[in-house]
Amino acid sequence: MKLKNMYLYNYVIVYAENCDLYIRKQQEEVLIAHKQMAILEKNISFDVELIRKNTGTLYQSFDLDNKTLNSLKKIYEPLVHISIDNFTQKRSFKDKIFKINPCSVSIEMFKRINNCGHFDLLKLYKLAYLVSKCENIIKFTLSLYSSVVVSLKEKITKLIFNDISKKWRLSDIADEMHVSEISIRKRLDLESINFNQLVLDVRMNLAIKLLLKNDKQVTDISNYLGYSSVSYFIKIFKNYYGITPKQFEVGLKKNFLFNKT
Repeated sequence: MKLKNMYLYNYVIVYAENCDLYIRKQQEEVLIAHKQMAILEKNISFDVELIRKNTGTLYQSFDLDNKTLNSLKKIYEPLVHISIDNFTQKRSFKDKIFKINPCSVSIEMFKRINNCGHFDLLKLYKLAYLVSKCENIIKFTLSLYSSVVVSLKEKITKLIFNDISKKWRLSDIADEMHVSEISIRKRLDLESINFNQLVLDVRMNLAIKLLLKNDKQVTDISNYLGYSSVSYFIKIFKNYYGITPKQFEVGLKKNFLFNKT
């Protein structure tokens, strides 16, 4: 199963329980192999391909929000030394994916964290242990330092999520944030995105999540996201992900629900 233009709003820890997971960005490719885990940095986009290796759920994952990231940063600050040179080096796409050395203990720790519904101190230290198994803990800690600051893109994303069906304009965001439209444009340019693309990214990200939940019809999702025409929504979805919502649902049932090899 292949999807393009996936976007992460949070850090994600993923466990390729019964598949090989290929993550691609232009000419770069990262393989999270069968039974391997990895941490994916927030605010990255990529194409993904999942190849089933065994029966059962293809993969498991959970998000790390900003509160958790800040807590992890406080734990690792006194433990991991990062030189000034590290902060000046250009980071590639591969530098934003951190593989975790797989073993029975780290897999069990992942499952315990994933099954724990509430955040507490015990869960945080289990997470800190899991992170300590990263193949390059310095690179991950550097990532923490660079990602705990909330970007303008993230602030705008939160506003859009709060009223996803609204016909958002740049002037609406400017009014909400009490800044000029020109200022927002310039700052988004520095983050290598424009406003219309950001709105599209947010809506398509939510569309795929709603389809994964498998509890809403395409028409309902289209209306919920603010599209007045279902056919237009399907066209936008296909242009964005490379497949139609129906093709995604068929692939979802085949690969995720029926446990076929």
